[in-house]
Amino acid sequence: MALIICGVMSVIFIRGTIFLYRNGNGGFRLRRRGVATTAMCTDIQALDGAFSLHYEYEVDGASYTGSSSAITTTSITPGEDIAVTYDPRRPSRSDATECVGKHRILFLALLALLAPATVALCVFELLLIEVMLFD
Repeated sequence: MALIICGVMSVIFIRGTIFLYRNGNGGFRLRRRGVATTAMCTDIQALDGAFSLHYEYEVDGASYTGSSSAITTTSITPGEDIAVTYDPRRPSRSDATECVGKHRILFLALLALLAPATVALCVFELLLIEVMLFD
């Protein structure tokens, strides 16, 4: 049973790391080389106690739509202008300016918490298997 738990925890950790790296790395690119512009908020969706802003913006005459990373509070209503940051190499990649780079901190915090726990669980499982085999 512990082996199954170890395997599941490892898969969750690896998939979570990949997800957070992709999102965090995208935020890093936006923070490093992003260009600020104004967008119009078209919708706000509630996501488990947080909000996601949906918006439209233009770059060089082309229209794009986007949605923000989760934010905990907002006073914005649909129809209002918001600040967004987009990647000039790929203008379809954007985020609300207040959200750019936030996932990187979350990634590092979760990595710091989950990596040692996953390793400890796997070591415990290996020791348990060894005891069961040689008893």
